[in-house]
Amino acid sequence: MSSEEIPEELNHEIIGPHIDVLPGYPFNSKEFSIEDGFPLIRIRDLILQAVQTYYKGKYNESFIIEKEDILIGMDGDFNIVIWKGPKALLNQRLVRIKSKDKIFHETYIFHHLSLKLKEINDITPQTTVKHLSIKDITAISLPCPDYEVQEKIAAILMSVDSTIEKTKGIIEKYQMMKQGMMHDLIVEKGNYKFDMISGPLSDIAQINPTTKISHLKDNTIVSFISMADVSDQGRIINRQIQPFKNVKSGFTRFQENDVLFAKITPCMENGKGGYATNLRNLIGFGSTEFHILRAKENKSPKFIYYCTMTNSLRLKAESKMSGSAGQQRVPTSFFEGHEINYPETYEKQEEIATILTSIDNKIESEQAYLTKLIKLKSGLMQDLLTGKVPVTVKEAG
Repeated sequence: MSSEEIPEELNHEIIGPHIDVLPGYPFNSKEFSIEDGFPLIRIRDLILQAVQTYYKGKYNESFIIEKEDILIGMDGDFNIVIWKGPKALLNQRLVRIKSKDKIFHETYIFHHLSLKLKEINDITPQTTVKHLSIKDITAISLPCPDYEVQEKIAAILMSVDSTIEKTKGIIEKYQMMKQGMMHDLIVEKGNYKFDMISGPLSDIAQINPTTKISHLKDNTIVSFISMADVSDQGRIINRQIQPFKNVKSGFTRFQENDVLFAKITPCMENGKGGYATNLRNLIGFGSTEFHILRAKENKSPKFIYYCTMTNSLRLKAESKMSGSAGQQRVPTSFFEGHEINYPETYEKQEEIATILTSIDNKIESEQAYLTKLIKLKSGLMQDLLTGKVPVTVKEAG
């Protein structure tokens, strides 16, 4: 749905004068923890509606977010949510918006912005990562029916949202279960069942290895994965198809069962990466902002993938980033020095990977159901927010 589908007879207002916008604060990552401190909302937490990071340093209470606050991610897919998680600090690359008068109902703004931000996301050119500015938000014009009509529209859509939120809650439960299992099975040393040993990640994985492409012809079809093709949950959500001649130079190369790890900020912190399977002709090309990890002989690639998805590894990688502001990257040397715990045998590594994959399968099933619900809601939003289906408010008595 585009803005030109809004009936002309509806009055429009620029939302900027009618909202307060609070940008998140660049909290010092050296004070981040996975256990101790005050909860911290990072951009990757929006979809999960749960925090995975805590802040141990001093902070200004003006950056504390409450339940029901509207939050927007300013990078990536420009996600917008009504926060359902705990009271927490608002990190950089996020903003909170609040209605400050009776021109716009806050929840009405939320539903309209979810459509507007998708429009902006769809037309924004894809570079390394998309960025949204506060000006982009405050310049948005929305139809402005009577406040009572906005309130009723918001109530109808929120009733649909309750089913969506329940499904998201199930997904969140599985996501948190997965992080807990990864912590117990991989991060914690000495799991008696798996007889864990310690060593750098490079003990079990080659870092940015050479991928042979000499056998490929110009018209050979291969897979291509951009940064936009991987999710903040470390899943490959799209596999583009390209002839080899279009991608044979200037891109990162990988092969079937390699692990992709986003090395640039904010993609790395957000959780971007993936496990490369179902590649055309078993070869892939992609963004130069991926590190590639390839399992050494008799080591499990899926286990390596799950190692890269632990909160502890991501936090440690963040502390080792170097480069100018906005262009910081995780160096290759990080993987050669970062110690992990792992079973020595392939079979035990695969056993851990199988446990975690079973949780991922449940997440994917619920995510598919959620996608159907969101599609149903989208149709309803188009009817209500465009005025295609008029909403009236009965007077009391």
